[in-house]
Amino acid sequence: MSRMFEALQQAKSETVAETRAPSSVPAPSEVPRNADGILALDQVPAFSIRALPEHRLVVRTDEHSLGAEKIRVLSTRLRNLQQRRGLKKVLITSSISDEGKSVISANLGLTMAMRGRRKTLLIGGDFRRPSLAKIFGISELPGVTDWWRGEESIWGYLRRVEGLPFWLLTAGDGVEQPLEILQSERFSKLMAQFGEWFDCVIIDSPPLLPMADSGVWMNLVDGVLLVVRAGRTPKRLMQKTIKSIEKGKLLGIVMNEASEAQQHHYYYYEKDGQKAQRGFPAPAPKQQT
Repeated sequence: MSRMFEALQQAKSETVAETRAPSSVPAPSEVPRNADGILALDQVPAFSIRALPEHRLVVRTDEHSLGAEKIRVLSTRLRNLQQRRGLKKVLITSSISDEGKSVISANLGLTMAMRGRRKTLLIGGDFRRPSLAKIFGISELPGVTDWWRGEESIWGYLRRVEGLPFWLLTAGDGVEQPLEILQSERFSKLMAQFGEWFDCVIIDSPPLLPMADSGVWMNLVDGVLLVVRAGRTPKRLMQKTIKSIEKGKLLGIVMNEASEAQQHHYYYYEKDGQKAQRGFPAPAPKQQT
């Protein structure tokens, strides 16, 4: 009898603990709002960008360069695509590492906020090798993986750039097995919430081929931009990567460090998947954006 009583008491205490545990995805009543009931995204902590030229955030450090102009054209075309197809969450990935996808993600996300004045969120989606904080010239911040381990609301991990409708959510401390996070219902609900809070969500994901992470990310987004570095990405790997992307989600290919001649050899993918001789412009050579 005493054992049964102890078991019942333990079950009761566990139920109470679960009931009282704070939710990591804020319920509607927990989301900060102003006096008019409008979502108060500007209440999250803000930071100033301190990017150096070697960080290659050219839209901020060298805004008159050809590379920065190419990024602005890319943002305009992406914005047009979003309006036409109702896209919000865009994954930026590559076939292999060191093709410049993180730098493209940072420049593109910042430009979407600067030019369109749209509420833009940039997420560090590479949980194995976080890198976004360095590009913005700030120290590593707690991010998604830290949120996953704890019980604090995601509001404790969002950061805003001063003076811009631009928010950053870093990857956090690197983890060896990110699929547990990406495949969870908890994270899926968080991404759905972001789609309601922001006008545009840009995700800097890991490369597609070596790991399975990006493949899972594709289930959580509306479209994919593939970054290819001119003279580095083997053609067969690029073709394999394109085939691995869910049909209808490939928005286009961005050639990084391309010469003017090379810019004619990549394609923009229309909604029906047909190729056309139009494309997202490649950043200028040697800008490494």
